[in-house]
Amino acid sequence: MNNLGKQTVKRTINSTTNKGIKSGFKEAGKAFAYYGKNTAKYYRAFAAGLHRDVLYIVGEAVASSDYMKYKYRRLANW
Repeated sequence: MNNLGKQTVKRTINSTTNKGIKSGFKEAGKAFAYYGKNTAKYYRAFAAGLHRDVLYIVGEAVASSDYMKYKYRRLANW
């Protein structure tokens, strides 16, 4: 995916330097549309898993905080 991003920028720069600004903007539109189509599947999967990961991390941080450890000890000694 990193190479695809580099290729997108390279296409735009080459078109701009060789054919002019107008052609560069046109090529940028095409290149970024191509990049978007080819990376959409990855980003959809990433976004779908992000919610679950964030909730897991937050829950783990709360459960292992010093305040909760104090509460667990107090409950165990009750």
